[in-house]
Amino acid sequence: MQQRGARFAVYESYNLRMNLLKALATVSSMTFVSRILGFVRDVLIARLFGAGLVTDAFFVAFRIPNLLRRLFAEGAGRVAATRKPSCS
Repeated sequence: MQQRGARFAVYESYNLRMNLLKALATVSSMTFVSRILGFVRDVLIARLFGAGLVTDAFFVAFRIPNLLRRLFAEGAGRVAATRKPSCS
């Protein structure tokens, strides 16, 4: 009976490793696709707008919302707000 339990543990360990590898492959491939699409986007923007004020304004228009999201939506504002000054 003990061998059957050991076989099940090995099988379960193998399944966990395979699930981890599958998840890793999924995340890695989606990251790769995202990078390729970002490169294609940058090539199209450079092709359509060229280098100039319009392109700079386009990039700034995307950076401002991303900055605000990083500051407020992902918790950086909460960390700064919860710190209490200590008097020493």
